[in-house]
Amino acid sequence: MGKFSHPRRGSRQFNPRARADSEIPRIRTWVAPEGKSILGFSGYKVAITHGQLIENNPKSILVNQPRQEALTVLHTPPLKAIGAVFYKGKKKTGQVMASSLPKDLARTMRPLPKKAAEGKAPEKFDKVVILVATQPRIAGFGKKKPEVMEVAVAGTPEEQKKKAEELLGKDIRASDVLTVGDYIDVFAVTKGHGFLGPVARHNVPLQPPKTKRSRRRPGNIGSWRPKRVLWQTPMPGKAGYNQRCEFNKQVVFMSDKGLDVPGGITGYGGKVEGDYLLIAGSVPGPSKRLVRLRFAMRIPEKVYPARKVDNVAMEGVIRQ
Repeated sequence: MGKFSHPRRGSRQFNPRARADSEIPRIRTWVAPEGKSILGFSGYKVAITHGQLIENNPKSILVNQPRQEALTVLHTPPLKAIGAVFYKGKKKTGQVMASSLPKDLARTMRPLPKKAAEGKAPEKFDKVVILVATQPRIAGFGKKKPEVMEVAVAGTPEEQKKKAEELLGKDIRASDVLTVGDYIDVFAVTKGHGFLGPVARHNVPLQPPKTKRSRRRPGNIGSWRPKRVLWQTPMPGKAGYNQRCEFNKQVVFMSDKGLDVPGGITGYGGKVEGDYLLIAGSVPGPSKRLVRLRFAMRIPEKVYPARKVDNVAMEGVIRQ
């Protein structure tokens, strides 16, 4: 007799599968490795390409030999430290802004916050974070509106306050935060796919030919009781545009000389100017999407030295 059971449709790993409220991913937990003061950074996804990395796993049969791997290019223009935010528990107790703010900030914060002196910090606080703004004009792909977000700082509250006051009004570069070989977690909003049916959205199999009404629908949407459609039932709806985090990506290359390839980089203004980095593997989201970086929370048990990049292989064509 035939088997009537089947694998469930749709993943329960992410629930609810709701569209992101903002393209600026939120980071709820920060990790402070030894020797690091600023605990995060952000950049724009350029494209995914491939390159040759020198294998560093001593147990691999390809040790010390080049391996072809997928690499993601992230454009990392400097972040502008525009303020410091003080917290007591989860409650915001005060905010100090830099004396000079970028003009483009008016596109995001209306009206612009009043500029306050650096010494007017609240007396009671147990955490200080820096308020940073991206500088998309430097990226050169046509965007003008900066994103504003908070980045944590390592140390005691007094050390955090001192570090925030030092950074106020200054640029923060990727080289000030990251080094080659660091393991990071990436946060981004995935590519949106619009309204999709259950076949494309939940991988429901097609109905047999000559099926009544439609082939691209589930054969049954539930029992008579309870008299409602359960949330587990594969139904049509919007797919994609979800915030996702991917763990343990390794920074394998950093440069401040820009990146240009023959024919230009499709979909990203032709070339990358200034700072950029290469991450082993893929990153969520389409080109030009904001990607936030945090030091890895679940570092692998076996951490090998940073893999070297064969620069000759990086002269190939960047592919989306």
